[in-house]
Amino acid sequence: FDLIVGCDGTYSKIRSEISKKINKIDEVLTLEHGYKELHIPPQDNDWALNPKCLHIWPHGGSMMIALPNLDHSFTCTLFWPYKGNHSFEEVNEKFNSNPNEINSFFEKNYPSAFKLIPNLIPDWNSNPISSLPMVKCSQYHYGETAVLLGDAAHAIVPFYGQGMNCAFEDVHVLVKSLRDYSSVKDALLNYNNLRKPNGDAIRELALDNFIEMRDKVSKKIFLFEKKIGQILYK
Repeated sequence: FDLIVGCDGTYSKIRSEISKKINKIDEVLTLEHGYKELHIPPQDNDWALNPKCLHIWPHGGSMMIALPNLDHSFTCTLFWPYKGNHSFEEVNEKFNSNPNEINSFFEKNYPSAFKLIPNLIPDWNSNPISSLPMVKCSQYHYGETAVLLGDAAHAIVPFYGQGMNCAFEDVHVLVKSLRDYSSVKDALLNYNNLRKPNGDAIRELALDNFIEMRDKVSKKIFLFEKKIGQILYK
């Protein structure tokens, strides 16, 4: 091939080969948190919660969120640590000893959501715990031979909601670079120089926003600061 475009995701083989060529180690970092999805069905063919809001149940180090779907249901996602307090390990131990313990746990910690999740135990049983990886990549290209786009270059945790947009921006910048430079090597270098700082920044922003969502949104000082921000914005 003349040029291979690596869009092969978080565990990219193309990225791995580039790393070997440039003798640098790229990392796939995994948070100490995982996620599991639950389901809030429609109520009387209507939304059970306000569909125009991001619903967050923060617990300092762990949280649950709910996002609306087109069929008037909500997907709830638990972002919990694997081990320790309020963790998947802790709740699984409760569940294994007595399945009804999970109802007690959610009724205590997520009372407003608990009554909206009729299939809590079946969802808990059938839906897997998945990981939250991030990619720390030292270089997005190799000479004029290979280039990385999307998650292969900069997979991020989902808390800033910009992962797909970043991939689209990669395509836009790469195409423009190839049009602007007569040399493919120069075009890929320009693409790398433009996109890598943004990829690094969005990874940190997404991680910071995770901490904000799970730890800060229920604190009075945070809400006060947001209120001031809204007043200044207006």
